[in-house]
Amino acid sequence: MKGSRRARYSALFWVTEWGMKLGDVLFAVWLIQLITQFEVHNSYPFVGLKGWVFIFLLYATALICEFLRKKLPIQNND
Repeated sequence: MKGSRRARYSALFWVTEWGMKLGDVLFAVWLIQLITQFEVHNSYPFVGLKGWVFIFLLYATALICEFLRKKLPIQNND
C-alpha cells in the first residue's frame, strides 16, 4: 500500500513538473511566433488558436496533477 502511494505520488510529481516546463517552453515559442509572425511549416502543431488551446490543456493537466498530489496523503511511518 505504501509503495503504491509513493509510486502514484512520484508519477503525479513527474507529470506536474514536466507539464509545466514543457508548457513554458511551448508558450514562449508560441508567443515569439505570434509577435514576429514567423511562418512555420504546416506540420507544426502549435500555431494560432489550436496551439494556444493545446498549451492551455497541458498547463491544466499539470495543475490537476498538482492538486491531486497535494491531496494524496503520504505517510512515512506506515
